[in-house]
Amino acid sequence: MALVTVERVQRRKVMSDPKSPIIHYLKQKSGDSKVYDLKRLSEEIETVGSLSIEDVQHVLRSFVRSMKIVLRDGNRVKIDGLGTFYITLCCPGVPTKDECTVRNIKRVNIRFKVDNVMRLVNDSIATTRAGANNVEFTLYTPKEEKDGKEPTPPTPPVPPVPPGDDEEDPIVDPTA
Repeated sequence: MALVTVERVQRRKVMSDPKSPIIHYLKQKSGDSKVYDLKRLSEEIETVGSLSIEDVQHVLRSFVRSMKIVLRDGNRVKIDGLGTFYITLCCPGVPTKDECTVRNIKRVNIRFKVDNVMRLVNDSIATTRAGANNVEFTLYTPKEEKDGKEPTPPTPPVPPVPPGDDEEDPIVDPTA
């Protein structure tokens, strides 16, 4: 079972409002996760298969190139056991039909919806113990707390984000 280290952090409930109350939440401890690039992922795949690193890299590059073309054409890409990639649009609402044009599209996003077999489960609340997708989380404790010393002060609140950066993009389904 995988073990992921998390830590407590503070931030404002509404990040753009300096009067908003401070809340505590958990996030993955920075520095604990690695970024797997194409080469490193290819090495991992090579260890469990019969393809060489170069073959795996070629297949993955071709996959990315083909996926970009399919998404550009407005289609979805479903990878069994992984999930579905699709595009959404960020477009503000306008009062009249004549004002609603393609020039209003501010951003095109690539979204990903995970396949159910890929979903990970928090082991501490899972209904089935030691399931294949269960992940165990451990709370990071600073060294001072372990030694019985006074813990370091909590992380200061994150500065407010400029308006608009913390708002969720309106999602427009291209198939609708």
